[in-house]
Amino acid sequence: MNEVPVYVFTGFIESGKTCFIKEMLHDKTFNEKEKNLLIVLEEGIEEYDQNELFDQCHTVVEFVTKEADFTTELLNDLNAKHKPERVLIEYNGMWSLENFLELDAPIGWVLAQIVTTVNAITFEMFINNMRSFMREQLLYSDLIVFNRCEEPIKKSFLRNNAKSINQKAQIIYESKDGIITNLAQEELPYDMNQKEVKIEDIDFGIWYMDALDHPQVYKDKIITVKGMAMKVENHDQTFVIARNAMVCCADDIAPIGFLCYFPQAQDLAPNEWVEISARSDVLFNEEYGEEMLVLEVLKLKAVVPLEEEFVYFS
Repeated sequence: MNEVPVYVFTGFIESGKTCFIKEMLHDKTFNEKEKNLLIVLEEGIEEYDQNELFDQCHTVVEFVTKEADFTTELLNDLNAKHKPERVLIEYNGMWSLENFLELDAPIGWVLAQIVTTVNAITFEMFINNMRSFMREQLLYSDLIVFNRCEEPIKKSFLRNNAKSINQKAQIIYESKDGIITNLAQEELPYDMNQKEVKIEDIDFGIWYMDALDHPQVYKDKIITVKGMAMKVENHDQTFVIARNAMVCCADDIAPIGFLCYFPQAQDLAPNEWVEISARSDVLFNEEYGEEMLVLEVLKLKAVVPLEEEFVYFS
């Protein structure tokens, strides 16, 4: 039996769940004419055009209005009725997500991703006054989407509060126009005003993405960071300080990192976990046609592999 991936979208009403789901269903890189079942547990201001979803997105919609009706029996009935190849669930932001996670899903259904949408404008109010509700929204999320991220909202405030609840979640920041933005330099989780910059384990992804975008900012900095020393074929004096990155699911795992110069690189065990302190430089990479960060290792020591080996870009 083929596996049926299940995507759960949670968040308070007017947090942008429906708009996000619509965008995903119309995204041809996500929806390649699979037969989708969309289960809607909360109707907000934004509505679904069921005929359009069926005609353009191969998606049928089922509505459930009472939490008591959302049972294993119902899911089995819907599975038998529609025989979906993929399931999307727009969860009610006031229902307990734990109850859903404890349900026995139909045979073949596999939880692929939990996405939480958050209105950045009202987030501070909710986190201060309804923290227990917000905690359950964020605790199980694989992806947190903060939308309406306009000035004077500080993305660092959003990130720090979300990471205090769920360190593993990937975070995306969207403007009111749906444009994805990143942390500003002054909002990075480490101090770029210092000559020596220590990259915490959970911040490897942020460092990697920012250094890709702004390599010159890191030039001549002393970077301390942990990762796997991945050897470079036919290069005895270099390795890549790397971590495994998981964008959204297990199928997307791949190593990422930066090239390091280290005369004793040949003495390292394959993929040995190390902590390095290294001087950053910037060189032009002809293969990619752009400047890239490179590291000259000043100190290196072996460390215990991290319990959480995956990198999240937030």
